[in-house]
Amino acid sequence: MPVREEFDQALGEWKDHCKRNSFYSMPQPYIDCDAYRRIVAMGPEVLPLIREEYSRPQEIGDPGIYWCFALKEIVPEFGLAVGEKDSGSAIEKVGLEFIGLRVDEVQRATIKWLDKNISRYLSN
Repeated sequence: MPVREEFDQALGEWKDHCKRNSFYSMPQPYIDCDAYRRIVAMGPEVLPLIREEYSRPQEIGDPGIYWCFALKEIVPEFGLAVGEKDSGSAIEKVGLEFIGLRVDEVQRATIKWLDKNISRYLSN
């Protein structure tokens, strides 16, 4: 099966899974999914597809911010800086062990990271 077709099939299943679990506030229920694991297992070859999908406006049931988890599993070097509270960072410390996420900013920062780094992980 071509990579695009395999990715789209797994993505459809992951979206269904996310919709069924949309009432959770923690990430584990969203990424505890065979379809998610299949996307991650496809490796760096799907980075352009992840970028394309994450660039779209995210709706209820879309993986949204959980693309960052997939990206981190595919590219362990991926990471976004954590700023201090009220710093304007996409991710901010808001307590000793808590962070706050500005979802739109996380999306923009992730896409920017992909744009800058994606070519390093793709074979020519």
